[in-house]
Amino acid sequence: MANFLKQQNDIVTLKVELKPRGEVVCTLQHHQGPVLVDTPLWSGEQEAFGLLSSVPLYAPDELKLGFPVGLNDALNAQWQQHGAGYSCLWVHLVQPCGTLNFLPWESVLEEHQIPVLMLPDFIFPPPQKSVDQLDVVVCASVPLNSEKAFAEADLLDTLRAIVRGVDREVRLHVFADSDLAAHLHTGHLDCEVIVYTTDAYPASGLSDSSLRSPWLIWMRAALSGYSVDAVHFICHGHLSGRQGSLLFAQAPTGRSEDFLSGAVGAVELTNFLIQVGAWASSFSLPTDSDNALGLRVLADEIAQKLPGPMMMFDARRASCDVLEEGFRFIHSPRGQIPAYNHASLYLYCQPYLLTRAVAPPDRYQLKQDVEALTVRYARNAAQAKTVLDTYALETDAPAADSAPSAVSTSPAIAATERAAEQIQLHYQKLIRDEVIPEEIALQDLSIAMQTIQQFRQALGEAEQRGTHDDIGHTIADEGEQ
Repeated sequence: MANFLKQQNDIVTLKVELKPRGEVVCTLQHHQGPVLVDTPLWSGEQEAFGLLSSVPLYAPDELKLGFPVGLNDALNAQWQQHGAGYSCLWVHLVQPCGTLNFLPWESVLEEHQIPVLMLPDFIFPPPQKSVDQLDVVVCASVPLNSEKAFAEADLLDTLRAIVRGVDREVRLHVFADSDLAAHLHTGHLDCEVIVYTTDAYPASGLSDSSLRSPWLIWMRAALSGYSVDAVHFICHGHLSGRQGSLLFAQAPTGRSEDFLSGAVGAVELTNFLIQVGAWASSFSLPTDSDNALGLRVLADEIAQKLPGPMMMFDARRASCDVLEEGFRFIHSPRGQIPAYNHASLYLYCQPYLLTRAVAPPDRYQLKQDVEALTVRYARNAAQAKTVLDTYALETDAPAADSAPSAVSTSPAIAATERAAEQIQLHYQKLIRDEVIPEEIALQDLSIAMQTIQQFRQALGEAEQRGTHDDIGHTIADEGEQ
């Protein structure tokens, strides 16, 4: 489906494919008039990037990652020829990509100081979200053997970056280690800040099959009355084989040797983001981190599981001014050209965030454009149908008809939309990759979409009655199943 995005949006893309026998093929895709042209750049083995055919279980430091000289030279030459006038380069990692997501693709054009954006391999419209006020959750937690002083500075710098970067009313929800929260001074921030203390930390009774981390369980319970737009984690990463994860303090009540919270992987984190209604996610690598690869792989997994924007910031490489520009790019009310040019941001998004994108005036025109173009560029007819059905459901969503003056989307609507997006994306991928027979996939998808629509209709009625408080979590739980 990335081909559809490239056709509808005049963008230059570095397409990277991992062939079945391990060969990596890199192609530059650009437009000549209405035609999308493929220019071969480089092909070779994974070892040329420093990647191993089998990754050691706990030895990420053994990997010496980089880009082949031949690829750098060819890309630089072609960018000078075809990239003039473009604000950024897009990178499309064709799925499955093996361990190619280990590489720092955001630095592939660093000498040109050109922003690099990651292009998803699926299509989704702009999310249903709050109009005026943005609710952003910031979670800062580090294990016992990490420096607390670095964590304090990183947390304050991040809060300032969000407030300066988001050009609308913002409300910050801060969750941090108890000793970090006790020393946090937020009076200088020109916005509403809610710092959650462990006084209300639930001792038990709130866990379920979808969440096991006491941190995520606590945050979900505390945020039950809010519609969350974005969640930002300031945490260390961990790599085990090919799986990335987040490392929190042993428990929200303090950094101790009582190990209650294990590493949190992509599946559990995805469940949490859906349940709180977040349509965007972001991560900061702490200043004293020594495992950037673990956080990178986790962030990439989240970007492949959820359709909203995903950003990772490396605080070791740049000041929070770059993070501020990243927040401004993601959360601007209208599309814009990314202002940052530093290779410390790893960012996945749909092209609608750019001003160059073809942005239809309303959702109905968007649906018509998709009907005309998706059939031409989908990998198969079944996938085209799933995309069209997705857009049809979007136009019927309760949040799509929210009044423009609404301050915040309700928690129930937000959780419903995230669950619906997750289900639609799941089936779009299955059909795209022809994992199951088309007839079975379309039948299952039809049943799933009918269920989504029933949820939405029930939610609309509950919204009118004002009895929707617990519906959001129920729908999110159903969506996971």
